[in-house]
Amino acid sequence: MPQPYRLAFGSCSHPALPQPLWPIISSRKPSAFIWGGDAIYADRYAGLNWTDVGLHHTEGGWMITFPPPSVHLDATPDVIRGWYERQLEVEGYRQFLEGFDVNMSDIDGVGVTEVVRSKPLIFGTIDDHDYGQNNGDFTYQFKKESNLAFIDFMYGEMAQDRKECSLQEADERDSSCGSNEECEDSSIHHNRDRGKLSDPMYQRSLEGKGVYGVQLFDFSRKINADDGSN
Repeated sequence: MPQPYRLAFGSCSHPALPQPLWPIISSRKPSAFIWGGDAIYADRYAGLNWTDVGLHHTEGGWMITFPPPSVHLDATPDVIRGWYERQLEVEGYRQFLEGFDVNMSDIDGVGVTEVVRSKPLIFGTIDDHDYGQNNGDFTYQFKKESNLAFIDFMYGEMAQDRKECSLQEADERDSSCGSNEECEDSSIHHNRDRGKLSDPMYQRSLEGKGVYGVQLFDFSRKINADDGSN
């Protein structure tokens, strides 16, 4: 029986904390890995707001605030990219991106054994902490920069010393990177044809419309006055 193609999922990852699961994930040899949100924690926890504790009068009546709400400082674009860079440098994750040997006869059910080096596709969505603002929405001042950084991270292109298609430069030059191919010198080559410049999430990011997240970060939609969603 041919082995099935596998998808792996993960979320809520902090580059400053141990990440012992990557060797296990690699051993499963998934065809793709999907980040489910909070690949990093870019905003900074700054303690509790004790001044907000107490009895407050609202339109609906009196309300007691306790426990004190937490305070989070918004991330700047440099901070966001710095955390993505740290995640790409996590040894287990870096080795996972470099790929693994796959016996194609096991997958395709053919009689001839062929071992190839396969690198997983990386997809994903964002949540608030990789977005850069705790419980953030379209009012976050660095929403476009955050989205572009996320796309760079998905394509493994954060490091300054990598020869890469820079998202900031891609829309200014016609094509050292084709619309359906990666840069020839890029250090990350996936096991399927996939072009960053033709990626719909990349296009939305360039236009400032937002990427698709756990909540839909769609800045092109008008705010729904009934529920405040964007």
